[in-house]
Amino acid sequence: MVADGSSHVRTIRFVSVDDEGADRESRAFAPDGESFGEPTSVWTSWLQSQEHASFPREVTVIDPEAVSTPLGRQECRVYTVADGESVSRYWLAVARPGMPAKVETRVQGELTYTMTMIEDTIS
Repeated sequence: MVADGSSHVRTIRFVSVDDEGADRESRAFAPDGESFGEPTSVWTSWLQSQEHASFPREVTVIDPEAVSTPLGRQECRVYTVADGESVSRYWLAVARPGMPAKVETRVQGELTYTMTMIEDTIS
């Protein structure tokens, strides 16, 4: 869900991986399953991925917390990152490294963004 109340499903698929990084394909779909255009592809190094998931220590608090998701109950480490009037929380599942199980962002206390992993498959 985004600030205007709309929602969509975004798929992120690792098309190819090697020792240096991965090609990821992303595509968005309306709740009825209709695609929002063509998929986009980007290559990201493993270092870039690591940096993307790093947060400044001075504004980050890490706590254990379980969260219920469509994938079931996930034992997580929740990273709460406060940046001025914005507070983001990232639920990172202990047993499922990679994408967060859930993300929420609040600005001035108002929920402006939420994401929940609904499927995790290997093909």
